[in-house]
Amino acid sequence: MTDENTNKPVRFYSTSTQELDEKRRIQVPTKWRKIGEVPNIVMRKGQPVAEGTKEGVVQMEMVLTLIRASKEVSPCITAIPLSVFERYTQKIDTLDLLDPVAEKLRRFIGTRSEQVTMDTQGRITLPSWMLERVGIEAKSGSGTVSNKVVLVGEVDRFSIWSKEAYDADEFTNEQQDLADLTGRI
Repeated sequence: MTDENTNKPVRFYSTSTQELDEKRRIQVPTKWRKIGEVPNIVMRKGQPVAEGTKEGVVQMEMVLTLIRASKEVSPCITAIPLSVFERYTQKIDTLDLLDPVAEKLRRFIGTRSEQVTMDTQGRITLPSWMLERVGIEAKSGSGTVSNKVVLVGEVDRFSIWSKEAYDADEFTNEQQDLADLTGRI
């Protein structure tokens, strides 16, 4: 994504704590929604992009996936702009159709990913099956269900964690990094 004023890529930096609403929506931070003439921003004039949108509305299409590059179990959803995700799928398209490893990769991506469009208020709806897999629950009318999520900038994408899982992961990684650094002294 590129900022229309500078023509530089818009990057996903920092973190943001949000609440998941009862419709399973999260608000994408404004600084992550800069609009420019870029391949992962879709601008459609003359036709609505999604129900309730207006003509000429600019919206971001993203792919949500449970696939992570790390072998470690990461209980999070990764949100990748469609143009970035398509770069990976173009590489996969070049793999041999009869290669069992390529077939497994296609199946993993196909069954662990879902395309979504940001609404006019900068929200994306998270699929319930993904929320369930990563231990995030939507706010309900009764009871005190933890619905806080942390959006973590990862330069060209961002991840969505339950607050509890993110805090635990950060503590574990911090302790490991500290042990590695002190081992060098």
